[in-house]
Amino acid sequence: MLDRLRSMEVFVVAADSGSFAAASDRLGMSSQMVARHVQSLEQRLQIRLLNRTTRRQSLTEFGKQYYDRCAALLAGADAADAPALDLQLEPHDHLRLSAPHQFGSSGR
Repeated sequence: MLDRLRSMEVFVVAADSGSFAAASDRLGMSSQMVARHVQSLEQRLQIRLLNRTTRRQSLTEFGKQYYDRCAALLAGADAADAPALDLQLEPHDHLRLSAPHQFGSSGR
């Protein structure tokens, strides 16, 4: 079984991108894997999220509602992670340098 949160993320990117191929480029996975994630959600929910043809895809009525909720949930998850990610960007330890004495003295 695929990770549900990851499948929601793939679904949102697929809906935003307009095609599984474009979503696969953005996500760095095959278009078949994108399709598997979306199909996994559809099977779990027992409802179609995307209307797909060979030329285009569009959200179903339920797919629009589900998209909005998934996008909000993913934004919340990103917001929850943000403070920890910010801490990784800030230096949090001492930096010791070793250099010859002449490097620190002024030649004046």
